[in-house]
Amino acid sequence: MSGIGAVFHRDARPVERESLERMSRSLAMYGPEKRVVRPEGEIGFAYTHFTNTPEARLAAQPLVSPTGRYTFLLDGRIDNRADLAEALIISPATLARMSDAALALEAWQKWGADGLTRWIGEFAAIIWDRDARAVNLVRDPFGRRPLYYNVTDRRLAVASMPKGLHALGDISRELDTKRLTDALTQYDADLTRSYYREVSLVAPATITTVSRDRIAHTRYYSLRDNIAPFRHARDEDYLEEARELFDTAMSACLRSPGPIGSHLSGGMDSSFVAAHAAQRLAETNERLSTYTWVPVDGFTAKARSQMCYDESPAARAMAQMYNNIDINLIGRDGPSLYDGLSEYILAAESLLRNGLNVSLVMASARKAREDGVRVMLNGQNGNITLSYNGVAAPYELLRKGRLVAMLRDISRHARPSDQWRNLLVSVLPRRLVEAVRTVKSPGNTAESKLLRESAATPDATLGRNIMARARSMGFEMGRHPPKSDDEHWMTYLENYLAPVEANALAAMPALFGHELRDPFMDRRIIEWRFGVPATQFRRDGKPRFLMRRLIDGQVPDMIRDQTLGRGVQSADWLERLTPDLARIKRELEIASGLQSLNTIIDAPKISGLLETFPTDASELDTVKRKAYASLIPIAASMSAFAIDQAGVNYGELGDD
Repeated sequence: MSGIGAVFHRDARPVERESLERMSRSLAMYGPEKRVVRPEGEIGFAYTHFTNTPEARLAAQPLVSPTGRYTFLLDGRIDNRADLAEALIISPATLARMSDAALALEAWQKWGADGLTRWIGEFAAIIWDRDARAVNLVRDPFGRRPLYYNVTDRRLAVASMPKGLHALGDISRELDTKRLTDALTQYDADLTRSYYREVSLVAPATITTVSRDRIAHTRYYSLRDNIAPFRHARDEDYLEEARELFDTAMSACLRSPGPIGSHLSGGMDSSFVAAHAAQRLAETNERLSTYTWVPVDGFTAKARSQMCYDESPAARAMAQMYNNIDINLIGRDGPSLYDGLSEYILAAESLLRNGLNVSLVMASARKAREDGVRVMLNGQNGNITLSYNGVAAPYELLRKGRLVAMLRDISRHARPSDQWRNLLVSVLPRRLVEAVRTVKSPGNTAESKLLRESAATPDATLGRNIMARARSMGFEMGRHPPKSDDEHWMTYLENYLAPVEANALAAMPALFGHELRDPFMDRRIIEWRFGVPATQFRRDGKPRFLMRRLIDGQVPDMIRDQTLGRGVQSADWLERLTPDLARIKRELEIASGLQSLNTIIDAPKISGLLETFPTDASELDTVKRKAYASLIPIAASMSAFAIDQAGVNYGELGDD
């Protein structure tokens, strides 16, 4: 990730160089290789460079179009370089000398905003239009790169991360209690609200245009509008297309200025990513470093049915299958919740939804830095795309009148009764379903579930009107499965992923010098997946039908057949939290007295969990287990975040 920023005086005052210097110094951790500031009258630019691809070495931002009309800053990647070059009539020889930023500028000059749907990749851009005296702020369709701004009648300030804005000295660092509440409820899905009251986010798939007298937000892409349902005569046709799409996405992800690494669990998705990368790297005698999370030494808890707490046997099987894979087992030393948390907060300026995972992510990243890794692959979102489980297949078969196939699918599923229930939920009116559930489990409502799983006070939780907000975006809280599974996942991609992942993706290059990349998040794969019939993802009751065929012969049978069971992250939560209980309690007391948290964090609830923290988790039911393993880390991470934010001046960071 490179750092990009700009200051635009809407009242035509000249921008001072010192303001841009302060902004660039604060963003230096995201681009440590080079800093550039350029004041140009009423507008000024700040850029810090990070080389994330071989072509990025050619970057010399900010770029200016030949006519001088546009000044252009890009953070990110353009993954369909050849396709764009062909449409722009750029020769391969010329393309080889162009950075992604230069290619994106060429596209903007030719098509303007209308051409943004041609850009495939992860990007945020700042585009100054001299003729219109306007700044265009752009984020990619799924918000993989963050872009923050503050706008008043007199000025627009924009930067990759909030610290670039706070460096200016006159933008408040006061935290936004509404966004903090969302995080404490585990429903952190606001696309435009940052953790800071005076800092806003450009929404994914959006152009925010700021001129002297106007502010406009234009959505340039909709996933739903780019899905074209199709049918093939043969299963093999879908399989071949999926292979081609994945090969294309992986080729883009493997563009790296240095060694490649990969997260590797015992699951199909990360294993398929690692297998593909290992095969490609073997062609040039390169090795693949992989990183697998394992429980702390001495952890002996018996895994629940069809679950796996230690995925190292699958990692070793992968290393036996591919002799250029080097496995690294992360977590045996029992990383504390606080290991790397302050560094993560500094770089990400936000929190991960699962607070206990931060230490594992950081431990993996530290080892990857030692190994010289510049790109870290993962398969985190495979289950949304090529590895979708096809839960909607029975409903699809019913709609088509294929009753025999539907009956066969349900009867051959491992849990037929659940499938009949899911089918009924899909076809019956929502009010009827909710009425039946209320009668069956009067105390287990969507509201009670939300309150039970929230670390915010009941008043703060209900005050955010989360259930109504969720349903307005397609989420059916408390109803499983959702009325339309495809609608649920499309909403997840468009509204839920960016607040969770964007800042984490920004933190890794800043702290460890490598980018996290997920080939399953390639837009071409996502659009294709939603055009494919559900019966390609589930056949005769067997979920993940497409992925099982894709990985056949590519990964060990134990991974394809999931003989180990489904991997569970942080299964050793009790062992890892126990040493930190006193610190968690102390910081909770401090944080609950801060103005930012004193009315929203449910300190009595969390304190009660700390006082009754178990010494053995084997007898806990699911509700109790989730309370201890989820709410305590959320509250602890939020406490650390609020305490950290209470007095740090990022404007003084960095030297020339």
